[in-house]
Amino acid sequence: MGESSKWTAGLTYVDLFCGPGVCQIRGEDHRFPGSPLIVATAAKPFSRLLLCDKDKANASACETRLRRCAPDLDTRVFCGDSNELVQDIVAEIIPRSLTLAFIDPTGLHVEFETIRVLASQGV
Repeated sequence: MGESSKWTAGLTYVDLFCGPGVCQIRGEDHRFPGSPLIVATAAKPFSRLLLCDKDKANASACETRLRRCAPDLDTRVFCGDSNELVQDIVAEIIPRSLTLAFIDPTGLHVEFETIRVLASQGV
């Protein structure tokens, strides 16, 4: 069996701090795509996006933007503290998918237990 057949369910992307889907540098007007939008439009498509943000407005904005730019992409947006929701997020990972977890909080908001749960799932 070849290496490429190990991940028969495709690619899954997990972002624990997705934000609104766009970025803007303070003091500047220019906005640019954030990680969820970059991944949603990647040349090598992901099978599923699992995103989380604690801020309800951010989670909603990200979901709206993703529906506009990639309406057919299997996306699930969680609203709440990713440290508290990590078990729910991990439960949505498709078995036999190669999974990339992107963890980029703006502060020290991720708990070691969250990393442990992701790692124990083979993420």
